[in-house]
Amino acid sequence: MKKPLIILLFVLCTRSAFAQRIWDREFKPFKIDVSAGYAMPRASGEKGGLLFAMEPKYAFVGDQLSFGLRLEAAILTPAEDTSDISTQQSQANGSAILTGDYYFNNNDFRPLLGGGFGLYSMMNETGKEEGALLPNTNFSNRFGCMIRGGFEWGHLRTGIEYNFVTNNASYMGFKVGIILGGGRMGLISAD
Repeated sequence: MKKPLIILLFVLCTRSAFAQRIWDREFKPFKIDVSAGYAMPRASGEKGGLLFAMEPKYAFVGDQLSFGLRLEAAILTPAEDTSDISTQQSQANGSAILTGDYYFNNNDFRPLLGGGFGLYSMMNETGKEEGALLPNTNFSNRFGCMIRGGFEWGHLRTGIEYNFVTNNASYMGFKVGIILGGGRMGLISAD
C-alpha cells in the first residue's frame, strides 16, 4: 500500500513542479521575425543592396535561448553604373540557416548574440552577350555560417549579421524588423 502512495505523491510533485515552470515563463515561446535591411558585400566591385528575411523561432530554457530557421534573400548590385549591358554584373544570395540566439535578460529591452549555419545559394549574373535574350547566369550552393548581435524592444528587432560564405560572397547585413508573436504571457505566478 505504501508503494502506490509514494508513486502517486512523486507524480503529483513532479507534475506540480513542471506546471510551475510553465507558469514562470514570461514570453510566449513561438515567434516569427520579419525584417528588411541593407546587405554590404565583402567583395570589391559591388556596392550592396537590399535584403529580406523571415525567421520562425521557438524559445527554450526560460526564454533565454531560442532556435530557429532563417530564410533570407540578399540582392547585391555592381559598384559602377555602366550603360554597357554586356559588362553589368549582379549577385543574389538566398540562404536557409539553422540559428540560435542567446538573450541576456527578460526585460522589455533584450540584447542578444547569436549565430547559425546552413546553405547559401548564389546566383551570379554577368551580363548579356550581343543578340542574347537572357543574361549569362551561374548558380552555386555553398555551406556557410553567420554571427549576429542586436536587440529586441517590444515587437521591434534590430541587428547586425556577418555571413561567412566564400571570399566573394560573404556579406554583412544591417536589419530592422518586427516580431510576430512571442509577446509577454500576461500570467503572473505567485511566489
